Amino acid sequence: MKKISKRVFIFVFLLQVLFLSGCSVSLMGKEFSVGNPSDGGRDRFAGQWVDETNPAWTLDLYRDDAGDYSGMITVPRDDSHASFWEFHAVAGSRRLSYTDAVRVDVDYSADGVGTENVIYEEGHGTLKLKGEKLYWTDEKEDAGHGVVFVPLIER
Repeated sequence: MKKISKRVFIFVFLLQVLFLSGCSVSLMGKEFSVGNPSDGGRDRFAGQWVDETNPAWTLDLYRDDAGDYSGMITVPRDDSHASFWEFHAVAGSRRLSYTDAVRVDVDYSADGVGTENVIYEEGHGTLKLKGEKLYWTDEKEDAGHGVVFVPLIER
């Protein structure tokens, strides 16, 4: 169960390195970058996103050297509960599609120790790009109903 905690730490650390350095980084034998050199360094999906009505809900996306994306959606429920969706996605012209999402809920004790509970694996859905917004459709449990992510940093 500690696997998701390591993943959360790796995602946060990786994103900090990418945004602070503006370059690519190698992790576990894969190369990840924020921008695509073929489009002048700008990637329409990679980066940090927040829900436009609830900025505590976040989406972190990065692209590997094969052009596929890895992402994590974080939803704090209250001070002692949070949900995480981790997935790998394939890009279409204006959408990311995933079929392998893992949802993990974490309950935190008063001393900050988290207890993880895998809710499901093999979730599927899409993130559709309309203008500068990503609309989340979660087909497993409709968790993305009404969720619209906007870039954390102006593009």
